Amino acid sequence: MGEMDRVNLKEVLDKISDNTIVLPDFQRGFTWKEKSRQIALLASVLTKLPIGTVLFLEVNSEDYGCKKIGKNERNIECLQGKREVKALLDGQQRITVLMAFFSTKLQEENIEDLISPSLARRYFLNVPSFEAIMEQGEEDIFGGSILKFPNAFKGDYPEISSEEMRSRISFVVQKKKFLYEEVNSRETRKMCKYCRDVKNSAKENAYLVPLFYLLEASDEKSAAYTILKDVLKEIGKEYEEGLKAWFQSEKISVEKKKKHFKQLELEEELNKQFMECLGREGQCLPKAIEEILQEKRVQWSQDFYTYLTESIKNIRLYEIKVGVKDKERAIDIYENLNLGGKSLSVFDLILAKASKHADEIKQGNLFKQIVEYIEQDHRAEYGKFIELCENNQQNIYQNYILKKDIEYSASYRIGCWDNDKKELSTAYIKALMNLLGIIDYFSEQNLEQTKGELKLRNETVIRDLRSKVVKKEYLLQIDSENINGYILKACEGLDRASAFLQIRCGIRKVSEINYNLMWVILGTVFLNEEWFHNRKILNYMEAWYWSAILSGEFKTEQNRVFVHNLTQILLEINSMDTEKEGMDFVKGLCNGVLKDHKFADKNILLMKNPSVIPEEVISNTICQYYLSRIYKDILKEIPGQTGYTPQELSALNDDIKLEKHHLMPVGSIEAKFKDMNKKGQERRKDRENLYNSPLNYLFVSSNANLIILNNTLKSYFGYCDSATLQEVGVEKESFEKVGKEKMDYYIQNDELEMFLEKRYRKLTNSLTLLFRNLLNDSEIQCGETEEKML
Repeated sequence: MGEMDRVNLKEVLDKISDNTIVLPDFQRGFTWKEKSRQIALLASVLTKLPIGTVLFLEVNSEDYGCKKIGKNERNIECLQGKREVKALLDGQQRITVLMAFFSTKLQEENIEDLISPSLARRYFLNVPSFEAIMEQGEEDIFGGSILKFPNAFKGDYPEISSEEMRSRISFVVQKKKFLYEEVNSRETRKMCKYCRDVKNSAKENAYLVPLFYLLEASDEKSAAYTILKDVLKEIGKEYEEGLKAWFQSEKISVEKKKKHFKQLELEEELNKQFMECLGREGQCLPKAIEEILQEKRVQWSQDFYTYLTESIKNIRLYEIKVGVKDKERAIDIYENLNLGGKSLSVFDLILAKASKHADEIKQGNLFKQIVEYIEQDHRAEYGKFIELCENNQQNIYQNYILKKDIEYSASYRIGCWDNDKKELSTAYIKALMNLLGIIDYFSEQNLEQTKGELKLRNETVIRDLRSKVVKKEYLLQIDSENINGYILKACEGLDRASAFLQIRCGIRKVSEINYNLMWVILGTVFLNEEWFHNRKILNYMEAWYWSAILSGEFKTEQNRVFVHNLTQILLEINSMDTEKEGMDFVKGLCNGVLKDHKFADKNILLMKNPSVIPEEVISNTICQYYLSRIYKDILKEIPGQTGYTPQELSALNDDIKLEKHHLMPVGSIEAKFKDMNKKGQERRKDRENLYNSPLNYLFVSSNANLIILNNTLKSYFGYCDSATLQEVGVEKESFEKVGKEKMDYYIQNDELEMFLEKRYRKLTNSLTLLFRNLLNDSEIQCGETEEKML
């Protein structure tokens, strides 16, 4: 198969810089623009996980047109004439990401020549500040709170998961000039000041470690080495000073101080001095202990540096090199890369553990019980919940479930069980495992046996909730005799959550659930049947659902955000109908909707921020939002069009296949407009194009979409139903005005911008009114709009 060696990343990037490794011009473009994919790769490297293979074909430069990796430059001048180079056949996305974000090579040349604006991002590792660790009880993965770098990071396989590492990585949106200066002229002082200021982090509670110096920092003579070392030293000082201030604070109990300093493993004499000083006025640390802290801080920053640079040096990326004469072999390898099998999962182990206590003769094994529950008809259980939904949602349920006398299970309908493949959805299994951990946690500490209900009432237990309860280590320690009951309880919670998502949130399939952990939060709340049948709580949860997505609450650090959101939700629900009732948390999310300049604000939705490409979750959520409100298909009855009748669109209407549609179309497919159609296809694929603004999408029926595709744009505007368009945030006047122009080819950008801006205002108005009604608060305001609320 050719030689296969571990990649020396620095050597590869040096060869890219001097154009001895290039992209053949038949390569696809750069597609890893989403931050989630970029962060996932960086996290895999930093947790020393294998990140696959790259395939090089040795070629003569005159045989192919070549491009510079990460740049727009094509047919590189210095490669004119016969010269042997390596063509990167497979691995372009990974190599480009690694080059862009673990080094300074790409950005320091000419940032305008980058193949994608997303490559201008500067990624940092977020290290929780000392205050954040102490206030939130978060696990400090690098041991900063005790200045003890975990030994686990020194081995080949660190214990930290890539998921945890992903939650610690964020990027800077604003192009601060000093972050892009040539590394040798950059001021260490300015960088240290920036990284030490927690307000510059994604959640304003962490120090920042610049990842873009890691590759060059392995050379002790480089400027990158000096900067990285100084940044880590400054962070170490912050931890040391934070620890001292914490010890001297009179607000901290003696017991807490004892418990925390015990982790330093002081020698007997020093420990005695420490215990004695606890009772003294002023509580100053003994000088000997301060010296130990200083030594540990120095060692900590050195260990941190070693860990980071070793992760890069020993990167688990492998290269396959194929000679110039073996092109056919290279194609064969290319087509067979990345094949793999299914690995053993926590779910498999949980099932095996539960089988010890299952009466398989009477009940069947646990897997079978899960499937049977999903396939059962649950209509009798949804009655009261349906009565608390909006009238149009009740009518849809009546028309498409009850009148048709269709057996209905929400979890089955959204695809948690695939009867053809005989498989549970991967997302469902993950949510089930997470909810299992939550149930075990509350059951162990706060279970009231009345009617078998889980009572989520104890405020202390709620505040002590930590993300560890959904991790595999915790799950695998659950008593085997409890697993069967807990899992079936989790099935019930997720089924109620699925009904909520389908009927009130426009979710049709499990793949459309934007954040799996939000499903788990809904499932936790609805474990309590009284809460599932309480209008005020249902309204509260709907307001939380839309606002948590559209405010960008879940855009980073999802495990931490999950615990924070669940904690705040349970506390606020428990305060309802009491003198201390408060909804400040959810109201704060509502007021933050479509205002996050790093995720989704007006400029991002109108495609005016080149540094942030709108994530698909935004357009999906907007489509789902309008689907949850229920509307008719956007086309009128069309004379001569057989087989098409406009029907109500909703997540419950399974008779109609829905497709995402550009409200302002990208072009016509009529034969006489082939050239324009080609340009339309290019625009459709370009996620940075204005046509692909999240504001330009809506679900329509596949039949309507087919009619639209086979007609001119002018015909399309004439077919649209203006009444329906107004229901989905389209201003009738602006839409018709564009439609009356000569629209045989395509829509002008200024017309499209006007349309999108007006739909933005309609959407923010609609969301504002919804939240005000759901939470009974007239002061909530979403987005940036000048229009007054009605």
